[in-house]
Amino acid sequence: MGSSIGPQFVGNDTTEMRLVGALREVLAGGHLGYEEVQGVLRDVLPLNVEDDKDSSKESLVSAFLIGQRVNRETDRELKAYCLAFDDELGPPSVADVGSLTHYGEPYDGNTRFFRSTLFVAAVRSCYGESSLLHGVDWMPPKGGITEEQMLKFMGANTHLNPLQAKELLEDKDLGFAYLSQREARPSLFSLIWLREHIKKRPPLATTEKVQQLVRAKGREAIVAGFYHEGYEEPLLMLMRRRGVHSGLVVKEGALSMTTRLRSGNASKGLPVNYCSGFRSSTAASALEVDGVSRQSFSIDQKGPAYDRIVLNAGMIDHLLGCDGAEDVNSALDRAREAIDSGRALKRFLNYIKASNKMKRMRSTVSFPLV
Repeated sequence: MGSSIGPQFVGNDTTEMRLVGALREVLAGGHLGYEEVQGVLRDVLPLNVEDDKDSSKESLVSAFLIGQRVNRETDRELKAYCLAFDDELGPPSVADVGSLTHYGEPYDGNTRFFRSTLFVAAVRSCYGESSLLHGVDWMPPKGGITEEQMLKFMGANTHLNPLQAKELLEDKDLGFAYLSQREARPSLFSLIWLREHIKKRPPLATTEKVQQLVRAKGREAIVAGFYHEGYEEPLLMLMRRRGVHSGLVVKEGALSMTTRLRSGNASKGLPVNYCSGFRSSTAASALEVDGVSRQSFSIDQKGPAYDRIVLNAGMIDHLLGCDGAEDVNSALDRAREAIDSGRALKRFLNYIKASNKMKRMRSTVSFPLV
């Protein structure tokens, strides 16, 4: 893919010259400033995969992303990746809702665990906790199941823009929405095929989870999942810089907590269901929700999927400090009621219908099927 970088290579144009200079610094083990990272990203993105003239730039971008990850990004570099394209589509829409939780699942999906967040969003909407999910249809390296795949399978429209998502959030019969990176951040979406080739998670794999694609008039929170130990504090740092009222990171191979017991290898690394977060300006706190058996909170043994949705809806409400969730058992009870009454299912079906009434957006980025 493209050409190699020899000691005399300085780039074919001003954009490549800037990228080559930054890359040489990265390959030497150095780090870049906030404005320098943002400048490089805005110079080279979006990538046009159909333009042969971009072949050398593709190689340079690949090396840059890999080098930044290997060097372990600094806070200022992560902040630059996180905020680089906030204004790509203009100022964010502001939804007239009292509470909005931004859910940042790992974009490359799940291959082993039940992906519960989409259903948790429908449950939480029943009692006034609005949720905005975001992601992609498919992403390397895991290439697992994503919310977009599930919504498409169930017949929902996944080609919505931020303004349309705002309308769904404000709908009293809905209260949650999903946005694809394809429509919300087309420049970042243009890197998907390149990420498939480099095989390694770039810095974007961290920062794309901490997005506010739609803002809210009321309280805002961000919940993000992480795979690899060491990224929990950077994620919380980015959430604080976003200015949200509360933030939470969850470790379990995705975003959602599990009902399975601690494994025999739990002493290695962070335990199952490790959470860390903050509320307003309070200090970060770490906790573990571990060893929750199905019998301890399930009703009539309705199954592990039911239990997991209830656990995640209730615990997220409780840990974020949502109104009415100060007591964890009360938080779990209202999540159960939303499911048992059929209200959550009705909202989910309403979402499928409402999303399809909206005009489908054309993708602004083309990339080869993988």
